[in-house]
Amino acid sequence: MRAYLREQAKAIGVTPDTLLSRINLRLSSTGQQAPLEKSYTTALQTFFQSRDQDAFPRYVNPDGTPMGTRADWDKWDDQIAKVGAGKARYLPAWKALFAAQERGSNAREKYLISSPNNTDYERFFGFGRDMTDSAWQQYKTGKLVGYTDLQRPGAAAAPANETIRRDKIQELYRASNMDERLHTRVNIWLNGGYRSIPLIGAYQIARKFMLNTAGRSLETLAAHDDPDPSHPPAEESTVGATEDAA
Repeated sequence: MRAYLREQAKAIGVTPDTLLSRINLRLSSTGQQAPLEKSYTTALQTFFQSRDQDAFPRYVNPDGTPMGTRADWDKWDDQIAKVGAGKARYLPAWKALFAAQERGSNAREKYLISSPNNTDYERFFGFGRDMTDSAWQQYKTGKLVGYTDLQRPGAAAAPANETIRRDKIQELYRASNMDERLHTRVNIWLNGGYRSIPLIGAYQIARKFMLNTAGRSLETLAAHDDPDPSHPPAEESTVGATEDAA
C-alpha cells in the first residue's frame, strides 16, 4: 500500500501524506461534503480510473491490444527517458516502441477529455490546477477571455465558452497522433462564426492567439512534441484564420 501510495503521489506531483489526506476526504460521507469537496472527490476518482493499467495499458499495439507486460513497461519507460522522447520518436531502433507508448498515453488523455467528469478533473488536475477558486469560477462560467482575437473590437462576439473550447482543442491535439491531427476536423470560432478545419490548423490558431491568464499558460496546454511550448508559433497559421465569415 505504501509503495502504491508513493507511486501515485509522484504521478500527480504531491507528497504521499497529501494524497492520503485526499483519499480520506474521498472516503468520507458524500452527504457531509461541501460542493468543492464533492468536486474534488469526483476528480480524484476520475484520475485513478485513468491510471487503471488494465483499462489503459501504458504501451499499446497498433490494433489496440497491450504490448508487453507491466515489468516491460517500467523498463521501456526508463530506456525511452534515457534516449529522450525527441530522439526516440524518430530513431529507427526506438520509434516503434515510442509510438506504442504514445498510443497508451493518448488513450488515457482522450478518456479524460471525453469524461463526463472532465470539468471536475480539469479543476484539480488539469489546466485549472494552478488557478485560484475565483479565477476558476471566471473561467468555468465563460467570463474569462483567453484569446486575443476573441477580444477584437467590432468582431461578432464569440460564445462565452469559446476559450474553454479552444483549450480543449489544444488538449485534443496533444492527445492525437499526426494522422489524427491532419484528418480530424474541429469547429473553431473565426471572424464571427464557426469554421470546421483540421485539428492541426485549429491548434496553430489557438496557440497563436492564446493569452496567458492567472494559473493558465501556453506551456500548460502545449503538446508533448511542441518544439517551443512557452511561445506561440513564429508565424500566423493560414489554415482558416483569414477566411471571411460566411
